[in-house]
Amino acid sequence: MLVICLTRLTSPAIGQLIWSEEFNGTTLDAGRWTATEGNGCQINLSIVDVPFEPGTRALAIRAQRQTVGSNAFTSGKIDSKGKVQVQYGMIEIRLATPDLATGLWPAAWMLGVSPQTWPRNGEIDIMEMGHRASSRAAAGNPGINNYTGSNVITWQQAACVPGNESCAASTAWQTKSWYVAPTSLANRFVTYRLYWLDTEMRFSIADNGVERNMYDGPLAANSTALQAPFYLLLNMAVGGNFTDAATAAQVTAPLPATMHVDYVRVYQLDGKGTVKLGNQTLPETGKFGVFTDNTVVNNKLVAGVSSDIFLWNGASSGAGNLPPYEGSNVIAWAYTAPGQWFGGGGTTLQLVANTGSWADVHYTVNNGTQQNVRMRLNGSTNTYDAGGLKIGDVVRYSFTYWDTARNFAVDTAQQSYTMK
Repeated sequence: MLVICLTRLTSPAIGQLIWSEEFNGTTLDAGRWTATEGNGCQINLSIVDVPFEPGTRALAIRAQRQTVGSNAFTSGKIDSKGKVQVQYGMIEIRLATPDLATGLWPAAWMLGVSPQTWPRNGEIDIMEMGHRASSRAAAGNPGINNYTGSNVITWQQAACVPGNESCAASTAWQTKSWYVAPTSLANRFVTYRLYWLDTEMRFSIADNGVERNMYDGPLAANSTALQAPFYLLLNMAVGGNFTDAATAAQVTAPLPATMHVDYVRVYQLDGKGTVKLGNQTLPETGKFGVFTDNTVVNNKLVAGVSSDIFLWNGASSGAGNLPPYEGSNVIAWAYTAPGQWFGGGGTTLQLVANTGSWADVHYTVNNGTQQNVRMRLNGSTNTYDAGGLKIGDVVRYSFTYWDTARNFAVDTAQQSYTMK
C-alpha cells in the first residue's frame, strides 16, 4: 500500500507524463544532455545493465581514484542546460547511490535559467547525500548511507550577513528537510519527487512503497526565481565542504563507486507543468547605471552609499575635467604620467587567468560559501569581476583551466587578496 503524507499540497492531481528520460539506450542522448565534469578530468559516464537489479538499464556515474594532473579523483556530471528545461509539474527521479562512507556526494538537482548569477537564479536540490556528520546531528546522527535530504536556495536580503556575502538563503538551515531510511540506501533504488506549483513546493521520497515528505511543510514560492524554467543536473562529486572530506586523504569511500539513475520523468501537476526545449535564458531588460543624477534606471550604484570609489597611484593620475553628461556630478580622472601604472574603480575585484582556453574561478569572501564560476574568455585572457566587496574583505581564490598543450585540466594553488 502506498502511503502519502500530505501537507498544504493536499490531494495533488498527477496528470499525464509530459517528458521522460529512461536511460535505456546504448549511449547518452546528446540532444538532451551535456556530459561534463567539474574540472576537466575524464568523464566517467555510461549506460549499463544494473548489477543489483536484473532487467534494468540505467545511467551510471562512476567515481574512482585516478590521478589526472593535480586531481586525485575522476567522476562525471550531466546537465540539460539549453536543451531541456522544466517549469512546474511533478518531477520524479529513480536512483541508487553507492556506499558513501566519507567523501562521496551524489545529487539530483536543478538550476534556474535566469541570466542572473547564483543564488539569484535559484537552486532546487531534489536529493543530496554524503552530508557532514554535523549536518546529520539534528536527525540523531544516523549512518551516512541512511540519511538523504532536499533543499532550495534563493537570494534573500535577510541572508546577507558577514561570511555569506552571496546572500544565499538555504531552507535546510531553517526546516527539517531530511529522511532517515530504516535500512541503508546503498545499492538499491528509491524514488525522489518534487511537487512544484507556482506558489508551493513539496519534496518526498518513496522507499519500499511508502512515500514520506522531506519537508515538514511545503515551501512557499516566495521568489520569482522559483517561477522560471529550471534545467536538470545529475552528478556524484568526491570530497568538498559538503562532506567531511576536505582533502583527498580523508576520502574513505570504497572506490570505484557508481551512482545509478534509472529514469527522470515529468508529469503535469494540478494542470500545471511544461517542458521547454532549447535555450530558455532570457536577457534582463531595462536601464542600468553605475551612477546617474537624473535618468530613471532599474538599479544603480551610488558612490558612498551602495559603493565605494578607489584611486590607485595618485602620482600618475588626478582629477579629470570632463563635464557631467547630466545633472551636476561626474566621475573623471586624468592620466598625467605616461609609463606609470594607475587604476580606479568601485567595489569589485577582477580575477584574471591568462589562458586561451576555458577557465573557472573558485573563490570565497571572508571564508563564506565558495562560488564556482566559468570566466569570460577574450582572446588569451579569462576574466571575472567579483562584486559586492568592501574594504577589508578577504578574497581567497584559485583557478581551474584547460591546458591545451598537455590536454588536461590544471588546478592552481589558492591565493588570497584583501580589499584595500
